[in-house]
Amino acid sequence: MQPKVSIIIPCRNEVHFIVPCLDSILANDYQAHLVEILVIDGQSQDGTLEILERYQKTHGIKILNNPKKIIPFALNMGIAHASGDILIRMDAHTTYDSGYISNCVRALNSHPEVKIVGGVWITQSVKNTLISHVIQRALSHPFGVGNAYYRVGLKSKRFTDVVSYFCCRKNLFDEVGYFNELIERSEDIDFNRRVLKKFGSKSILVLPEIKCFYSVPDTFLALIRKFYLNGYWAIFPMQKVGYLAVSLRHLIPLYFFTFIILLSISALISPFIFKFFLALCFVYLFIDLIISLTIDHKSFLFCVNLVFIFPLMHLAYGLGSFIAVMRLLVPQNFKKIYFLRKKIKKAGHEIP
Repeated sequence: MQPKVSIIIPCRNEVHFIVPCLDSILANDYQAHLVEILVIDGQSQDGTLEILERYQKTHGIKILNNPKKIIPFALNMGIAHASGDILIRMDAHTTYDSGYISNCVRALNSHPEVKIVGGVWITQSVKNTLISHVIQRALSHPFGVGNAYYRVGLKSKRFTDVVSYFCCRKNLFDEVGYFNELIERSEDIDFNRRVLKKFGSKSILVLPEIKCFYSVPDTFLALIRKFYLNGYWAIFPMQKVGYLAVSLRHLIPLYFFTFIILLSISALISPFIFKFFLALCFVYLFIDLIISLTIDHKSFLFCVNLVFIFPLMHLAYGLGSFIAVMRLLVPQNFKKIYFLRKKIKKAGHEIP
């Protein structure tokens, strides 16, 4: 007998995306009476709630109110109210392949040693504009987003350190705890880290047949803001949890940005360092150009925008992480981390 599945969707002001998201879930091939859809709305003010109420009447979805307006609180609320044996987190900014739910359940049942399964993002442009298409390509290339399998794709199943939209059994949260509500973003990284710490490196699996279609930001400003916040919240949660949950790939933009700052300052003092700095910038831009040409060498404007957008992404993420580090080095925050780590160790817990 197929298990009951609860879909958990944190949502706030998604009037342009919530309809295709819900329609794609309702069109899935999993037995409809075994699917529960919970949308946790963060007090939307753009008409999203009215759409949800319409779907509540016609399709029986459940709507929960998220007064804190942050994702970890929404996820925990959804988990607490879910009646399914299997939970799947979904995002309102995304649509889902017709076999998404079935493939998630099948993967979890056929790999009993695995605690979390997930799939791959297929990035798609929101608007039919040059900028939107450039952003879409940049967000699916390793030079732009690193080597996370769910972002860049894969040909066969692989064990990984993080999946974006988790699918797991509900009792997993009794074993590793719920999402940390002190972390406004990057809550998935912290959660995956705890799972890996408890169950080992083969506890999270990503599979290519689990596919969803993620709508990317459609302006440079929206992209820069997103990467700045991602960079900031990759580092700053250390003040809340006492440890750094991210992997090396999340730190590379920070190293890159810090290196640029230090070399820029040093270049004002030494002509040799200035020449060295220029040489490194040239090497970086040369790599940037070659990668951009391999992505699309037919359109001059497309290539020029790609060459421009990759450094923007790296610098915005690096700046966010750099600001977070500076805040963590403030004595008050540094003391919080120190005493939090002591508290964790005193309680007999290992720091992940």
